[in-house]
Amino acid sequence: MKPVLFLIICSVPFGETSAQKPDFWNRCGAVFEQNKYPADSFEVRKTVYELEDTRIILTILHAVFSTEETFDQTWIEQRKDDWLLNGRYLGFIGMSEGGVALPERQLLQDFFIIKSSGEFTGTCYLISMEGDWYEIPGNELIMDEAGKMLYTFVPYECGGCTIGKFDVAGRELTTKFSSGGDDAWPEVKDRKDYVSLFQDCTWLKW
Repeated sequence: MKPVLFLIICSVPFGETSAQKPDFWNRCGAVFEQNKYPADSFEVRKTVYELEDTRIILTILHAVFSTEETFDQTWIEQRKDDWLLNGRYLGFIGMSEGGVALPERQLLQDFFIIKSSGEFTGTCYLISMEGDWYEIPGNELIMDEAGKMLYTFVPYECGGCTIGKFDVAGRELTTKFSSGGDDAWPEVKDRKDYVSLFQDCTWLKW
């Protein structure tokens, strides 16, 4: 999976979307539309990752009027040729206790994984090469050594947050509420026997 980085500072329109409702900050919903942001006030950086015959496109929107990264936002979309398969608005980056992160390595051959999180919880996105998207709630994401099961956890401070486990082969997601801590999944006896997918990660920044 080879990333290709390029910078766009001109205004180029993108497709319409209704999957996520626009608001004051996110003016275009689930799929980024550069024509919604004046070129004299915003800059755009895109990173493209290849996943089989599809492309995963990460877009960072930078507000040039601010020296702080707290106004920078990101979107992700998947395309096959020029056809949009899916997209999400991931929110603000550069947060002190959260943001958007990529694992150091993509360990699942058939999936691209990315996480959007706050202080205690968040969402782990699994994007398949066929264009199916799975959203696993939680903060920490671990995988068994065989790469068959994924589990999320939240800290005790979260208390009552939703977590999930994902059967990679069957592509089945199970969620439940967790009071936090290591005993959230009885079948996970010791997290040392698992791989933490975001222990070594890159937090997106402009």
